Amino acid sequence: VISVPMAFFTGLGNAFSRGIMVKGGTVIENAAKIKTVAFDKTGTLTSGEFEIKEVEPKSKKDEILLCAAICESCSNHSIAKAILKNVENVDVNSFVFNEIAGRGVIAKNEEVCLYVGNRDFLAENGVETPSIEEMGTLVFVARDKKYLGYILIGDAIRSTAAEAVGELNEQGIKTFMLTGDSDGVSSDVAKTLNMSRYLSSLTPEQKVGAVKEIDCDKAAFVGDGINDAPVLAAAKVGVAMGSGTEVAINSADVIVTDNDLRKVPFFLKLAKKTMRIVYQNIIASIGVKALVLILSLVMSVPLWLAIFADVGVMILAILNSLRLSFNMAKSSK
Repeated sequence: VISVPMAFFTGLGNAFSRGIMVKGGTVIENAAKIKTVAFDKTGTLTSGEFEIKEVEPKSKKDEILLCAAICESCSNHSIAKAILKNVENVDVNSFVFNEIAGRGVIAKNEEVCLYVGNRDFLAENGVETPSIEEMGTLVFVARDKKYLGYILIGDAIRSTAAEAVGELNEQGIKTFMLTGDSDGVSSDVAKTLNMSRYLSSLTPEQKVGAVKEIDCDKAAFVGDGINDAPVLAAAKVGVAMGSGTEVAINSADVIVTDNDLRKVPFFLKLAKKTMRIVYQNIIASIGVKALVLILSLVMSVPLWLAIFADVGVMILAILNSLRLSFNMAKSSK
């Protein structure tokens, strides 16, 4: 009775003490089976602190930024915040907004219709955009289905991302990146971090499909945004960053409170060791009791041996479970 819960309690306490919130023992059991970890890029592998690097054409910079700011005023995305902090006094009272998650925004009033989003989003709305090769996130802007220009936005890779991916690779776990960004910037980040594979220009629905294609029963997903919520729920284990949106945190099974990506490989290692302790406790408990029962059929079992088969096995299960804390303390140093 105590051998299994004690191991899970120790595992959960170990995770919590390191800033990893786990929603129950079942999550640990699922995490022990993970063979692939898929990461969102923006705000997860990267810092999510965006800034505008370039606006083209420069002759229309103010107009492009104003149109983009009007559309992005309805969004809480970090890209929207980067655009809005570069424009003052944006009047949006007369506009009606239609935001397509992970793709773009349409803002309309009686005089004008503005489009801001990725290349596919503008193409679906009848706006042709030029082919541009830039290392960053491209936000295209159009007015009344006439292309105005683009905004190049970039952010830095998290300091802990490379180490986290490296540790996962050492554990034999494949690493994927699933992002809505363009192929150029996605390829650059994936190569820098030595990831197994990446898929770019994905919608939230396509991310869910990608996780299912990878192997939903053995795949974890790490994300932070509103757009990641469906994937976090679909994956066997969803991991959210503590700085992520409330929707992402509620959809996730695990929350890394300090945004340290190194906690992801640590947690998966902890989950495997916890399940190993669980199986050891079960085998030891049943094995000792079965042995004493068999002995009692052929000989008179002394009282001390009967007590050991009951209380003694319980103490061994507790001590074996506590061993998990010491092992993980050593491995995290």
